[in-house]
Amino acid sequence: MSTAEQNEIKRAMEESSAPHIYANWHSVKYLLLKHIENHVSALGTNSAILSRDEYQTEAGNVCHSHLIYAIDKSTLNENSEKYIQDLIRTSVLEIIKTNEDVERLLDNGLLKSVDEIPEIQHRADTILRHRCDNRCYIRIGDGEGEENFRCRKTHAVKNSPDTTQHNYVPFDVKYNPAALEVLEEIGMYSPPDDPSDVHSHGKFGHPYFAPSRHVPPCNFNAEENMSPVIPDFFVATKSMQNAQALAHTNGIPKYVCKYITKFDKDNYVMLLQDIHT
Repeated sequence: MSTAEQNEIKRAMEESSAPHIYANWHSVKYLLLKHIENHVSALGTNSAILSRDEYQTEAGNVCHSHLIYAIDKSTLNENSEKYIQDLIRTSVLEIIKTNEDVERLLDNGLLKSVDEIPEIQHRADTILRHRCDNRCYIRIGDGEGEENFRCRKTHAVKNSPDTTQHNYVPFDVKYNPAALEVLEEIGMYSPPDDPSDVHSHGKFGHPYFAPSRHVPPCNFNAEENMSPVIPDFFVATKSMQNAQALAHTNGIPKYVCKYITKFDKDNYVMLLQDIHT
């Protein structure tokens, strides 16, 4: 059998298996979402969930999900926010970093033995390590050289003012001058003391006008720029994740509206009258 014939058979097997893989994935995904909604207590009492499927251009894989898990604030206490923040890990060696982590994962059946930890760390370094490509670059200059682009992903070391603790780093928001004038008139905004300071936006009378991003602690020597994960979910699913803690809504309404109305160009079905065309 020639190489071309072998490749044709291989491709036929892959294409014939696609519908079964797709159907199985959606069944498993639905069960996972129902489990998260009804049985996951580590995150707190759930009050709402939004989940949206998305397909990656030219990736040739099944969909991934964007999920927002809302926690009932009435069930939280003064220690709850830090507890939820501490669930998120940002480096390979810290996915399982405490004796409490090991005991919890063993008790839940997610780990059979501590001997599995090196394998989990290796898998995390393979799956969660960020590798830049055209999808993550954003333009910051007019030229075509590398200096005119930067990665849009938050780096747990380089973008953190202090890697030993939780931080909320302000977004670089471009404010409309007319909006700032209105906010100043109603007493919700004060211009910066030094107008020449381009890094200061002034002071706002409400935190919603100064959105920030949670950046968890990270091993200062970590170089993998790992996607942040919740250990229990990564050990259970063995798949790519990106977990973020949101202290208040900030841009959530815009995010929700975007994914409700977004037309996914990579999610389509093609029907043919003639299978030979």
